[in-house]
Amino acid sequence: MNPDDLGDFDPETVPRAVAAFGGQMVTKGMELAMHEHRKDELVLTMRGLVRLEAGHGVWIVPPRCAVWIPGHVPHSVSVAGDVEMHCLFVEPEAVPALPRQCCALTISPLLERLLVHATHMPVMYDLDGADGRIAAVCASAPRPGRIGPGGGAGSRL
Repeated sequence: MNPDDLGDFDPETVPRAVAAFGGQMVTKGMELAMHEHRKDELVLTMRGLVRLEAGHGVWIVPPRCAVWIPGHVPHSVSVAGDVEMHCLFVEPEAVPALPRQCCALTISPLLERLLVHATHMPVMYDLDGADGRIAAVCASAPRPGRIGPGGGAGSRL
């Protein structure tokens, strides 16, 4: 998963409430410079460490954790080593319950698997089919979380 691997994929132009991409990479280091999106973004790390500068903070996103970045928040992403990460882009009106500032998200094992699945769905998934239902769950299920004892996410869905 390199920025060059995305080809013409631009989540801003996908006419769906949810657009996703993700994958694995081994790198000595890669940085995606400061940028922003109109759509909200969820960054889920499955393996390795991802460093985000977003809003007024720096986020280290360890495996099996996620960060929420609302639309129009400038952010940069740095990764190194053996990394697997997945990004979900969501229309802001589809997730009114999530805050309008960056935060850690609680991601259940089920939601984690659905988010990974979403990165393998066709960009123009059938809104009325199974992928459309999965997209709807992905957009509606994340909740602001807390880091619990031992560094893991607190209460889960």
